[in-house]
Amino acid sequence: MGKFNRHLKRNTEFDVLTTKVKKTNFSTKNTVQTVFKKTATKNNFQKIRIMKSKTIITFCLMIFGITTTYAQNLKPFKADNGKYGYKDTTGKIVVRPIYSKAKTFSEGLGAVYMEKGDIRKWGFIDEKGKVIIPFKWADVGDFHEGLAVVIAGFYFDKVPQWGAIDKEGKITIPLIYEYLEDFVNGRAKVELNGRTFYIDKSGKEVK
Repeated sequence: MGKFNRHLKRNTEFDVLTTKVKKTNFSTKNTVQTVFKKTATKNNFQKIRIMKSKTIITFCLMIFGITTTYAQNLKPFKADNGKYGYKDTTGKIVVRPIYSKAKTFSEGLGAVYMEKGDIRKWGFIDEKGKVIIPFKWADVGDFHEGLAVVIAGFYFDKVPQWGAIDKEGKITIPLIYEYLEDFVNGRAKVELNGRTFYIDKSGKEVK
């Protein structure tokens, strides 16, 4: 009888232990599943956020590309009043003829020369005719790789006054050079103090 009771006790303890293990395994399984679901949900949110960001960037690039392409199609024309403006490919006047000179658009901006009152300078406008870069330059070049060569004085001036600006009109290459060419593949040829060499977009001398 004593052996039977001891055997029954061991079986009972085993059953209780088995039940605890099953409960523990079930609880662990649920915990793992919950963590997995939360991780999967978090990863899905991150993927959705990345997809949205890529979509927004792509859309902005498309709009920029369309705007730039449209601007590039605008051509300067001389009106009966002797002033220059811009027409689109259909011949429609897009920018009124109010400028003394006008160059073709480059990278979404058009260089125009204003003679009004004390103003005798070049500036830049967008495809709607809005002045983006004020009239303050003796001469300007086209935009290349986001930068345009500008001259603060006249060609015959002995004081170095060549430099470059970005599309917001900020001077990125200081007005210290005697000559400066357009940027090509990130560098431009300059002349300074009798030397001819190349610089990058930060103004650093390069090979």
